[in-house]
Amino acid sequence: MNKRGQFFLIAALVIVAVIIALFTTYNYLKSEPADSTSLYLAKEIDFEASQVLSAGVLTQSEKEQKIQDLITFYAKTNPDSDIAIFYIDSVGAAKVVLY
Repeated sequence: MNKRGQFFLIAALVIVAVIIALFTTYNYLKSEPADSTSLYLAKEIDFEASQVLSAGVLTQSEKEQKIQDLITFYAKTNPDSDIAIFYIDSVGAAKVVLY
C-alpha cells in the first residue's frame, strides 16, 4: 500500500482544521447588571399612583393633580433619577411629563 498518500490526506485535513479554527468567529454578549433602583422606583410609583386613583371618586383634574404631586415628591426624593410619566388626560390626549 501507498502510505505516502494517506499521510498527505491526513496532513491536509489537519491543516484545514487549523485554518477553520483560526478564522471561526465567536459571538458573545457582555451585559451590565440592570439598575435595580430604577426598577424598584418604577414599581413603587406604579403602585402608589394606582392607590391614589382607586382611593375614591376624584374628578379628572384632581386625579391629574394628585399624580402630579406624587411624581413631584418622587422627583425631589430621587434627584439622581430621570422620571418620565406617560398618561392620558380627560379629553383622551396622551401627555408626557419629564422630571
